[in-house]
Amino acid sequence: MKKVILTAFAIVGILATGNAKTIVINKCDPSSTGGYKDVGWSHSTENDTHQMSCMNPGDKACKWDTDPWGKTQLDDVDQAVTGQIMKGNLTGSIVVDGARVDWDAVELNNFSYTIQL
Repeated sequence: MKKVILTAFAIVGILATGNAKTIVINKCDPSSTGGYKDVGWSHSTENDTHQMSCMNPGDKACKWDTDPWGKTQLDDVDQAVTGQIMKGNLTGSIVVDGARVDWDAVELNNFSYTIQL
C-alpha cells in the first residue's frame, strides 16, 4: 500500500508542475461490498490538482465531494483501470475520454491512478 501511495504522490509532484489538471485516486482494501471506512479529498486550485483516497473496509462509497472533471468520465476511467488490473496489467497507461491515465497496482484491491487532462 505504501508503494502505491508514494508512487501516486510522486506522480502528482511531477505532473503538477505543468498547466494541466491532475487527478489522483488511491484505493486500498475495500470491504467485501466495495465500501471504505476512510474517504478523503484534497483540491488545489493553485495548480489544479485533485486527490482522493479511499482506504480500509467500511460502508462509504469512494466518491468525490466535488467532481473535478465529470462523473461519467471519472466512472469511465475507473472501469477502464479496474478492467486492466483484472487482466493482470498491474501498471500501464491508456487514454480514456481524451485524458491520459497512468496506473500502478499491487493487486485489484490496492491501486492508484493519475488522470492528466
